Amino acid sequence: MNEIIQHYINNLLTLVSGTQMAFDENLHGILPTVGGIYRVFELGADWRKSIYVGKTSNLRNRIHGNLLMGDSQAHTLKRKLVASNMFLDDNAVKQYFKERCLLQILQLADENERSLLEHFAIAILKPKYND
Repeated sequence: MNEIIQHYINNLLTLVSGTQMAFDENLHGILPTVGGIYRVFELGADWRKSIYVGKTSNLRNRIHGNLLMGDSQAHTLKRKLVASNMFLDDNAVKQYFKERCLLQILQLADENERSLLEHFAIAILKPKYND
């Protein structure tokens, strides 16, 4: 049991200590097309302060295509931010990501492993916009 918990702790630590990527014009080119989990957070935030944690089978499509470039129906976080009335529309959310947010990813090929780590990360980090 302790080995399993330590495995997820290690993966979570790898995620939150990983490279911080900006939502800029270079993002599409640096995101891999493999599966993994990702964490969105505001600039300068403590590692425990996350906005959203998600999983996907294709990090580039999900993060760049849906979250950044897609409309509010393409991604849960974008939809929740627009619905919160903090932002007027999808473009305002996109600008928020570009000006005030960063992203970290952890590549994981196994779908089951992604799901388990996503749930573990949500339980520990308690991101503001995850249900």
